Amino acid sequence: MTINLHNLESSDREERIEVINAIREQKSFYALELLIDHLEREAEQVIRERIILVIEELFPEAGADCIGRMVRSEDAFTRNSAVEIMKKADDAIVPVLADLATDSNNDVRKFAIDALTTRDTPEVRKILKERLSDPDPNVVYTAVEYLGFLRDVDAAGEIELLATNLDDNPMLFC
Repeated sequence: MTINLHNLESSDREERIEVINAIREQKSFYALELLIDHLEREAEQVIRERIILVIEELFPEAGADCIGRMVRSEDAFTRNSAVEIMKKADDAIVPVLADLATDSNNDVRKFAIDALTTRDTPEVRKILKERLSDPDPNVVYTAVEYLGFLRDVDAAGEIELLATNLDDNPMLFC
């Protein structure tokens, strides 16, 4: 059965829901890009939530491109949903998060660090330690906070140096 993707733009709520359900049932990965586009335009929160559930279900097989795109969205709901999806994903997402943690966009780097906070592996700790020298204070603060939560003694010296340099990041002192 083919999916009529044009119905995503329908004014009929049920038609939009049918398309979303068909994408999920058929595991239509090619339609994910269109679904993400629609997510950013959809006015009804219930339908937006349904779209997120489908993306979350298809995500492990869909790949990192869709999440990378979502995390760069202008829409706050889309960005925050991407972070939550990445938090729930298995550890296969860690290399994707490592790439996003070095993105040129400081918000993307911050979201990647946020998504790492549900994991504790040597690779995650390495990514967090690398972000201690990030040019964005919010990224540094988040990395420090999570390394502290993990009680990472290997990072303690560098964190202490950051904390004594209050002119650069007064939030670390707090």
